[in-house]
Formats: sequence, C-alpha cells, structure tokens
Amino acid sequence: HRDLHSFPTRRSSDLKDLATEVAREADSLVAAVPGGALLDALPTLTDVARNGTLRLGVVGGAGSMRVSVDGPRLVDIPEFPEEYKSEALSQAQVLGALYEIPDDVDWFYLSPPMNFGAHAPGERTGHYRLGGGVLLTDPSGESTIGGDDYAIAFLDRKSVG
Repeated sequence: HRDLHSFPTRRSSDLKDLATEVAREADSLVAAVPGGALLDALPTLTDVARNGTLRLGVVGGAGSMRVSVDGPRLVDIPEFPEEYKSEALSQAQVLGALYEIPDDVDWFYLSPPMNFGAHAPGERTGHYRLGGGVLLTDPSGESTIGGDDYAIAFLDRKSVG
C-alpha cells in the first residue's frame, strides 16, 4: 500500500490513469471524488477492479438514499438544499451505474448520513448503523456521523466479501 501523498497531485481528468497506477500495488480501490468525475471514470475503474481482482469502494452521498422504505430519495424532497442538488444527482447516477455493471466486479457504495463532512466533524463513538439505502436518523431526527466512525464503517465494508 502506498501513501496517497506519494502520488503526484492530479486533476480529476487524470482519475483513470491514477486508478490504473494504484491498482498495480493495491488490493482495493477507493473512489472519493465528485460524482461527475466519478461517473466519467467509472468504466475505467470497474475495468481496473475486474482485471486486478480489486474491491472497488465508493464514498457516496446521502442524496441517493430514500427517506423511508417506500419514500422518495433525499435529493427529491422539496427541502433538499438546491446548492447540493447537482452533486447529489451525479452521485445517484454513479450508484445507478454501479448497479448496472456485471457481477464479476466486486464493489460497494457507502453513503454517509445527511450531516457529514468537514463542516460537521462529529465525535468518535466507535459504532455506526447501516441503513441499506434508507436514510437513518436518531430519535431527534438528526442524521449525522463523525469522520472517524464513517472511516470505520467504510473499512468494515471494504473487508466484507
């Protein structure tokens, strides 16, 4: 495993080349980039995962999750912030595209809760819940996780076959 800082700084247009380079020395490939760039690179990423027998993990977005089992996606409710809609819709396209790829590609897509990111660092609790495509909230209606706990959840998903 190489530290990401050992790779030269690259533009999103170089994502395909970077994935191929990383795959030479990795057992998994993690994609944590904006949805538009990821959608463009997805055919290459899935080929790299397939050919290198790597597990492809995608850091998703909350917008693609449903607000309830039979409810709309979060991005489709009127209260969804307009400034995040474009990115949420591209992440939803990525998830849809992943469902379309052949079964010989080992992948997972992990959406964080609605309130996640540098603006909401949260506290490490050492646990998390999985919602299976449905947005999870706590008893007060909050949907949040700290970065440490999200990282644990992501690594746990990475190791599940």
